[in-house]
Amino acid sequence: MIVEVGHFALILAAFVALLQGVLPLAGTLNGHQRWQALARPTAIVQFLLIAVSYAVLTNAAVTMTSLSSTSQSIPTHFCLFNTKLPRYGVAMKVPCCCGF
Repeated sequence: MIVEVGHFALILAAFVALLQGVLPLAGTLNGHQRWQALARPTAIVQFLLIAVSYAVLTNAAVTMTSLSSTSQSIPTHFCLFNTKLPRYGVAMKVPCCCGF
């Protein structure tokens, strides 16, 4: 559930970025001061949404990685490099999705 919150915040940030790009420009062309004034608040909202998304998704990735590294094998979609991970003092070979 926490991953969906991060993705939802990232999607909202994309929509806010679209609003930030369109409304101030349209306000400049049409002479609407309120639309021009939306540039700064939308930038702040966009920054906050991206920060929330980064924090939530990073926390989920770290939690999944730490949970999966306690088992005997790590799923291949979590593996980026062929490395050895220590497990109770013993280095184990991690199956790699890269084919190395």
